[in-house]
Amino acid sequence: GYTAGDLDSLSVDCVNGLMTKGYGIQDNFVDDRVVEDVFKELEMIDFEGRLSQVQQQKMIGYRTDKICWVNFEGLDREKQPGLLELFKKMISIPFELNKKCSLYLQASASFHLGCFPKDAYYKKHVDGGYETNLNNGRKVT
Repeated sequence: GYTAGDLDSLSVDCVNGLMTKGYGIQDNFVDDRVVEDVFKELEMIDFEGRLSQVQQQKMIGYRTDKICWVNFEGLDREKQPGLLELFKKMISIPFELNKKCSLYLQASASFHLGCFPKDAYYKKHVDGGYETNLNNGRKVT
């Protein structure tokens, strides 16, 4: 079972918004120190050349950011404490929503990191859905 911590990161307003509007906004999900650490760690990942432009044919014209997929188990706990803390909190989200909303979500330990250089863009688009041609399994992202 889940053992990474308490399941009280999402406010009532955030959960209510998710259930009634289809989205929820959680202010101050992580503290400023974590944000600063993550920024520095992403700069290092970019410096190491691990970020690359999206090459998927369907995404051309939708985004020009650089991305990297990172697995929770592959984090360097000494060099990436910010990402470690952020990922732990993100892994807890499905468990918290299952507890509060009975959504039966599953957690993933694989995370998509994005970097937006100057003049990069990301156009609003549907990532997944219930229609056969859009269903990639994602229901909460």
